[in-house]
Amino acid sequence: MKPYVLRCNRYLALSLFLTVVPLVLSGCGGGSSSAPAINTYVAGSGCFGNAIDSDGNIWVANGGNNNVTKLSPDGKVIGTYVAGAGPIGIAIDKSGNVWVENYGNGTPGTALGNSNVMKLSPSGVILGTYATGSYPAGGIAIDVAGNVLVTNWGAVSGTAGTPGTAPGNSNITVLSPSGDNIGTYVAGSSPGGIAIDSAGNIWVANKGDGTPGLGTTNSNVTKLGPDGTPLGTYIAGSYPEGLAIDPAGNVWVINKGKNGTPGLGKLDSNVTKLYPDGNVIGTYVIGSLPEIVAIDSAGHVWVTNGYNRGINTGPEKSSVMELSPSGTVLNTYATGNQPYSIAIDKSGNLWVTNFGDGTAGTALTNSNIQVYRGAATGPHYFPYSGPQWPGAE
Repeated sequence: MKPYVLRCNRYLALSLFLTVVPLVLSGCGGGSSSAPAINTYVAGSGCFGNAIDSDGNIWVANGGNNNVTKLSPDGKVIGTYVAGAGPIGIAIDKSGNVWVENYGNGTPGTALGNSNVMKLSPSGVILGTYATGSYPAGGIAIDVAGNVLVTNWGAVSGTAGTPGTAPGNSNITVLSPSGDNIGTYVAGSSPGGIAIDSAGNIWVANKGDGTPGLGTTNSNVTKLGPDGTPLGTYIAGSYPEGLAIDPAGNVWVINKGKNGTPGLGKLDSNVTKLYPDGNVIGTYVIGSLPEIVAIDSAGHVWVTNGYNRGINTGPEKSSVMELSPSGTVLNTYATGNQPYSIAIDKSGNLWVTNFGDGTAGTALTNSNIQVYRGAATGPHYFPYSGPQWPGAE
């Protein structure tokens, strides 16, 4: 069925149609008025992170099923494979191996139910399970050497973790391509989003206590050298979640916001753009409760809004937004229930996972994955030619 197309923020019209079919809010802020074709596919229950391999297949971490689903570019399920407890983050190395971050029970270890990382072959065979830290929380990246970096909250959701290197602390675990633990780096409190710039520096979004600041448990962003040396801590916004680097080396930080209200206030939901030296370029209004950010090769910024709130008809609606490199909202597309992660393939197709209501299906309320055909301007951008997501290089 062809999606309805609406202009900008006409929430009254949205409320009339939302229970029938997904909508596209298109052309806001000067973007294209043509709506992309949208397809919805079953992936699993509680769909979290997603990644694309060199064949264009999409891998989805299913927190509700404790497994990973592999789909073809046309949305057909190729296979479903066992992961760990609460898989949330996912990344693919240059050999096509799939690294899955398992939130677990908070106890670092390799036993069933522990917090760890699992390595799968391109065919879904388990190659190893490796201990990381406490409550790995969705931040996973692979550097140019193939090392896997995992952010560990070190505390249950909603609680600010204590930065440190001890088990149970907030930190970053670094694994070699073979899974050996080669380092533990301290960033901030409850680190989540992670990105690596062209110089190999590590940028981390620290969720903290929701109050922007430079305190131990505050919300901020940390920059580390390739060896984990602290290079700086910078203020972005409240509850920073996702983080990505654009073609100019600037860092885009998604601030979920303590109050969940779209705006430029200290505790609002918004996105902050930082220079490579950490100074603020600007803060821009997006939707409510934003979660993940991805940047295409033209420098357009894509953000999911509405995770943890579900479907509604106000400014907190479940949606994905496209921003220009200068922060102007170009397009807003309605998604399914509680959109989480974004991946962009070589054809500029935008893949968005919807956490949903925990029931796998294609209905608006379900857990699934949606593709917005040709919505992006080029493939997913990465600051270096490295192992992660070879399908997007």
